[in-house]
Amino acid sequence: GETLPLSSGNQITLTFTSSHDASGKGFHFVYQAVPRTSSDQCSSVPEPKFGQRLGNSFSVDSVLRFECNSGYILQGARAIQCQKVPNSLAQWNESYPTCVVPCGGNLTELKGAILTPGFPEPYDNNLNCVWKITVPEGAGVKMHVFSFATEQNWDALEIYDGGDANSPRLGSFSGTSIPAVLNSTSNSLYLHFHSDISVSAAGFHIEYTAVGLASCPEPELPTNGVKVGDRYLVNDVVMFQCEQGYTLQGPTHATCMPGPVRRWNFPPPLCIAQCGGVLTELTGVILSPGFPGNYPSNLDCTWKVLLPMGYGAYFAFVNFSTEPLHDFVEILSGPPEAQEAIGRFSGARPPAPALSTTHDTTVHFQSDYSQNKQGFRLSFQAYQLSSCPDPNPFRNGLVMGAEYTVGSSVSFRCLPGYTLVGHPILSCRHGRSRNWDHPIPTCQ
Repeated sequence: GETLPLSSGNQITLTFTSSHDASGKGFHFVYQAVPRTSSDQCSSVPEPKFGQRLGNSFSVDSVLRFECNSGYILQGARAIQCQKVPNSLAQWNESYPTCVVPCGGNLTELKGAILTPGFPEPYDNNLNCVWKITVPEGAGVKMHVFSFATEQNWDALEIYDGGDANSPRLGSFSGTSIPAVLNSTSNSLYLHFHSDISVSAAGFHIEYTAVGLASCPEPELPTNGVKVGDRYLVNDVVMFQCEQGYTLQGPTHATCMPGPVRRWNFPPPLCIAQCGGVLTELTGVILSPGFPGNYPSNLDCTWKVLLPMGYGAYFAFVNFSTEPLHDFVEILSGPPEAQEAIGRFSGARPPAPALSTTHDTTVHFQSDYSQNKQGFRLSFQAYQLSSCPDPNPFRNGLVMGAEYTVGSSVSFRCLPGYTLVGHPILSCRHGRSRNWDHPIPTCQ
């Protein structure tokens, strides 16, 4: 109805006059006593419909705050302040806000309400409203339908189990037919309501709350591998890694999927001891294929251990068992064009540790057609090779370069009046003893 202005005093008089030839429904008048406005007191502020006023003081400098019931949003200022006005009555600095129902929105609270615009009054025609509910990962959304009435077949609410309209649809609801409770299988729900050009209805009142979802089963641990991650809720990710010497075969991670049945999107991977490969880390492990089980027949595997220049490798067999004489492991030091055999090993007795004095080492394993054994576990550790001898003092000349490590080079230059005899550039060689590739030249 119409709101009448405040009285100027503590009394009001109402006069009702009716004619003799007509009648009507009459009127219903409600009044409320309020503090009188003055230079130190603002007018009283009613609570907004479908909301609350926080604060009861209307004196100068007082602040009133407002909030709305679930499903409504505040239209206007969230807070107003009573301000003194020179030579006049005190006034609020903002108009009173109202609580209205929005047509859609993003809802992230753990619980809330969704109403048709105008609720509890009938909704308008030509509405196109979208709500997206998002709760923390690992939680789902449970919706309780308290009332539902739309124009049958023409005005509908569509609900999707996910964050958009491409997600699985829980249903399209129209008229008065809708389940009393609806549940998501993920942490999001997407609601779309549309009305046509004619005939509206009371609309709907739906409340939601976040609930815990079932977790995925504990993923199987790959043999010779480890799992990283101990949370198994929806959208949680676990990662898989292999022990040294094994190579991951399959996806490196798995995600707990939403849906009516909680499951991982990938099966656990395998950790395989491969036949050959290239290893570039400063420490590592080489395994015979199938280790710790028996290796297959007819293998011909080659591993390359490639370290930074200036490093050699220390090799130690932790486990060793091959068919004597016929199945063997060979360790070769140096590049293919200049390899030196460190050793060839076969049988059941673990070989002694071996040193490679180059950064490039080859491990070769070969098995024949019969008598398979457990094989071997060979660990390696890089070590820094010693430097070549210092070419100084270089009489009657200069040495260009201060690095004497394996692979580095130095050059020589004579002072005026002297002639260089020998090679002008020397390189520090790999090998059991550290030395230059040529004798140090002289200046004569």
